[in-house]
Amino acid sequence: MMPRVLQDYKIRAKKRIIEAAITVFAKKGYHRAKMTDIAKEVGVSKGTLYQYFKSKEDLFEAVVQIPFEKIEEEPLAELLESGNLLDISSNSFYDKLWSTPLFFSEPSWPPSLMFEIVSEASRKPKLANSLQRMYDDALKYLTTFFEDQKEKGIIRRDVNTHNLALGLIALQDGLQGYELFGMDRSETEKAWSEISNTLLTSVITNEKEMKKYRESK
Repeated sequence: MMPRVLQDYKIRAKKRIIEAAITVFAKKGYHRAKMTDIAKEVGVSKGTLYQYFKSKEDLFEAVVQIPFEKIEEEPLAELLESGNLLDISSNSFYDKLWSTPLFFSEPSWPPSLMFEIVSEASRKPKLANSLQRMYDDALKYLTTFFEDQKEKGIIRRDVNTHNLALGLIALQDGLQGYELFGMDRSETEKAWSEISNTLLTSVITNEKEMKKYRESK
């Protein structure tokens, strides 16, 4: 097999194994899942599995890393480039946030897998550090954006931008948690729009900026 063809094959095989692992971890949980189960799900021998991942923990960490790898491509980075404070309270922005690493998830992942990730983070320092780094990055992105808005005179000078960013992240986390427990997306979208709108209008500088904000809604 040609080197490039072999490399492409290995990449595809690794992806299939990770996809199978997602199914098994979501169905059985991390502790009950066995490498044999994952091998059966993907249709290979257990020995083949160990050629790609040295352990179940190694494979679980590969699953968790999927959303982290996309953080630079997601809407928080885009928001900084657009420089538009008014976009944050929109439903479309909230929908995009659901697929960001802010909640260490992928849109296609079942809630059970996300609960498993949270549970394992309390026992695995490496995983906990990854999640903490994710939140730190998100907080940095939003705080930097709000500081820029403050410099432009849109956000009041007395506003603590770190706490404003922290509040929005906590709001998103909470609403997405409700979604995982079964709340309809339309309800969480409405809550996001109303609450974030209230937060943002409370920090806008003056009546002129407030009028521009309301006219854009």
